[in-house]
Formats: sequence, C-alpha cells, structure tokens
Amino acid sequence: MMYLSKRDFSPETAQRLWEICEESYDHGSLWSARQFAADIEQRLSEYFVLVQEKQWLGFIAYHEIFDEIEINHVVVAKEHQGQGVGQQLLKQAVAHWIQQGFTQAFLEVRASNLSAKKLYEKNGFEFINCRKNYYSHPQEDGVVMCLKLKDVKK
Repeated sequence: MMYLSKRDFSPETAQRLWEICEESYDHGSLWSARQFAADIEQRLSEYFVLVQEKQWLGFIAYHEIFDEIEINHVVVAKEHQGQGVGQQLLKQAVAHWIQQGFTQAFLEVRASNLSAKKLYEKNGFEFINCRKNYYSHPQEDGVVMCLKLKDVKK
C-alpha cells in the first residue's frame, strides 16, 4: 500500500475523486469534478490518498489553515467500505498532522451518518456543535467534530 498527495496527481484526478465520492456517499458527491479541480489548485488544500495495486481505496481531502486542519472529505470507495480503510486513512493522516505540528482537526458529518461518526469518535474526535440544515439533498443537520491532536496517543 502507498499514499499519494496532490503533488502526485494527474489532470484526470479531479474526475476520479468525484467518481469515488459519487459512488460512495449515500446521497452522491457534495462537490462536482470542477470543484475538486479548483480545490486541488488551492495553496492550502491537501489530499491523502490510499492506493493498493494501482486501485484507489479512499482519500481524505483537507485544508491546512494556520495550525489547524479542516477536513472536507473522508471517503472510502464503496467496494472497500467496512474493511478498515477509513481507520487506516485517519491513523496515517493524524500521524502526519502531528508530525507537521498541527494542533487540531475539524470536520462536519451528516447527523444520520452513524458509521462515520463512530469512526471519528473511535479516533478521538469529539462533538462540538450542530449546524442546523447544513446539508441539502436531503436537508440535514451537520455535526461538527474536533480532534485535539496534542491529546492523541502515539
């Protein structure tokens, strides 16, 4: 297994990221391929992609803002869900963020996404707020969670 970052991306990457999200999220991708392409070009954006035998198993997309991480996507390809890929992605990303000196990581998750919330809680993320009607299609609250990276046991 290996990890890719955005410096390893090709011009087709935005489409590939969108396809993984479209297939994997219960309600389809929140971003279009064009939005992924624009995000890849952002100075503050970074991606952590898990690849095995040239197959993308999943990825984390995030922004590095001062000493904090704002996670935009944690996605596991549909055919690899329930196999520990999300856990592996988070473990490696968190280790990287700690090594880089980041202090905390934030994310939002659909209130109904119980498996994702369980994964985040297992990895030390804690509930900090609820954003009413944050998501659309269908409309749903977003649960804001935070991981204090200095509290993570190595």
